[in-house]
Amino acid sequence: MLTQPEIEEIARIIQERVGISIYMTTGVAIGGLDIDHLKKTGLISGSPGTAIKDAYVYGILSILDPGLATAPYSVIKAAIEATPLSNIEKEAAAWLSTNAGIYCKGLGNTLDATTRRIIHDSAKELAMQGKIQETLSDAVKARKTRSEMVTLLRRATEDVQRDWHRVVNTEIHSARTQGVAQGLRKQFGDEVTVIIRSHPDCCDLCKKAYSKGGVPKVFSLKELSSRSNIGRKAAELRETPGLPALHPHCLCEAVRFDPKTQTFDKKGRIIFRKRPVKKNRN
Repeated sequence: MLTQPEIEEIARIIQERVGISIYMTTGVAIGGLDIDHLKKTGLISGSPGTAIKDAYVYGILSILDPGLATAPYSVIKAAIEATPLSNIEKEAAAWLSTNAGIYCKGLGNTLDATTRRIIHDSAKELAMQGKIQETLSDAVKARKTRSEMVTLLRRATEDVQRDWHRVVNTEIHSARTQGVAQGLRKQFGDEVTVIIRSHPDCCDLCKKAYSKGGVPKVFSLKELSSRSNIGRKAAELRETPGLPALHPHCLCEAVRFDPKTQTFDKKGRIIFRKRPVKKNRN
């Protein structure tokens, strides 16, 4: 059996590698990660990722320039990099990255606990020790992308890897939604009204939170933005939801809705109101 110091050393390595993964994905150093030391030892090379920030900025641009959605990746990337952000928007992007980092850190703790349980299983301890160390260490040294990291982690500890995939998808979609919201504020003001367009295969929770009888509910963007979905019960979310993502893997999207010019048909689809016909007095 492994000794307690050996188990603690494995836990330290896992936490360090998780911290590196978070930093390279979000640009946020969580848990006192010594970036300078890790760069000197070669465990970190290159610049940290900007996936969360990019998703936020793309959300803004998707409102200001709807045609960007069909543009080539190179054009979208160039537009994101060239977009100036206000101080408030910079703070929002930083907060979203930090929030994603904290979320991933909690997942790292789950990975640590899961690993400890596996290590204590004498039939698997040596195999898991080698697999975890080699997978995480080699992935960082080889500059693996986020998707490649998820795949490698899934192979190492299946249950936890599904969580990593969930975090990656959910955090990026949340950042994009926040960007869409900011784009709507910039174009129409903070009192703009919106609906939440549900994904075709959305869950029952989203259907009840964002629609009633198949017809989308109309919200004030300010109202939705003021509420967090984290740590709330399903009943609360159904009554007073916040902006998507409402739950892990949620893909519902915020869309501007103008009650003065728009309404819904029987199937809940947006249609324009008919203009009243002016009567000729002659």
